Amino acid sequence: MKGRPDDLDVTLPVMLGIRILDEEHAELIRRIKRFEELEQQPSPEEAAAELRAVFEFAQRHFAEEETAMALAEYDELETHRKEHQELLRQLERVFGCYESGDRSALYDVAATLYAWLNEHLAKSDVRYVESLCSNPKTAAMFGIR
Repeated sequence: MKGRPDDLDVTLPVMLGIRILDEEHAELIRRIKRFEELEQQPSPEEAAAELRAVFEFAQRHFAEEETAMALAEYDELETHRKEHQELLRQLERVFGCYESGDRSALYDVAATLYAWLNEHLAKSDVRYVESLCSNPKTAAMFGIR
C-alpha cells in the first residue's frame, strides 16, 4: 500500500502502518533525495558527506528494526538482517572507491538506493508487520494499540 502520512513531506512506496518506522523510512528517502541533489553538483565532497549521513542513518534504522524483530521473535530475522548488511556493504564499497580517487563512484548511487528501498519495503519489511503488531513488547515499543 503506497501512501503519504499526513505530516510527512514524501510519499513512501509502501506504508507499514507503524508510524515510527514509516517516519524513519520517509527520513531515509529525504536523505537520499538530498544526496541526489548534491550528486549532480560539480563538488563531490558534499555529496560524499551526505551519502555518509544516509549510511549512518540506515545503520541506526536497521539496528532498530532488527532489535524489534528479535523481540517479536520474527522467524525471518536473519534473512532480513542479511539484506540490510548487503546494502551497507555496497555503500562501503562506494565509499572505498570514492576515497581511492574514483569520483564517479558516487554517480547513480541514489537510483540504486531508491530501487533497493522500494523493493525492500514492498517485499521484506511488509512481512514483519504482523509479528511486530501481535507481540505485546514490540507493540508497546512502537505505540501500536
